[in-house]
Amino acid sequence: MRGREGAASRAAGLPAPLRPGAHGVSAVTRCWHRLSLRAGASPMNAAGTFFVRRQNIGSEVENSTIEKQRKELQLLIGELKDRDKELNDMVAVHQRQLLSWEEDRQKVLTLEERCSKLEGQKHMQLCLFGSSVCWHIEIKNSAPDVLECSPVEDGPL
Repeated sequence: MRGREGAASRAAGLPAPLRPGAHGVSAVTRCWHRLSLRAGASPMNAAGTFFVRRQNIGSEVENSTIEKQRKELQLLIGELKDRDKELNDMVAVHQRQLLSWEEDRQKVLTLEERCSKLEGQKHMQLCLFGSSVCWHIEIKNSAPDVLECSPVEDGPL
C-alpha cells in the first residue's frame, strides 16, 4: 500500500494534464490514444503508431537533409567544373608561353653562335690587317726607294 501512496504523492506534484486519472493514465496519454484511434490504429498498436509517425518524421527530416546535401553537392560540383575549366585555360596559356619562350631561347642561341662566329672572323681579319700593316711598314723601312713611284714613261705601245 505504501507504493501507491508514494505514487500518489509524486503525481500530485505534476501539472493537471500529466496527473494520472482513475485508471492510472494521464489526460495527455488518453488524448494521444484517442487521436491514434481516429487515425485507424488499433488500441493494441497505439504505441507502434507513435513510433511509425516518429519514424516518418525522422525519414522526412532525413530526406530533407539528403536533398539539401544533394543540392549542395551539385553546387560544389558546378564550382569544381568552373575551376577545372579555368585551370585548363591557364594551362593552355602557359603552354603557349612556354613554346614561345623556347622559340625565343632557340633564336638567342642561334644569334649567340652567329655572333661568336662573326667575332672569330673579325679577330682573324684584324690579325690579317695588322700583319699586313706590319709587313707594309717593314717593306717601307727596308727599301724606301722601292715604294717610290717612278713616272711611267710614255712610250710606243
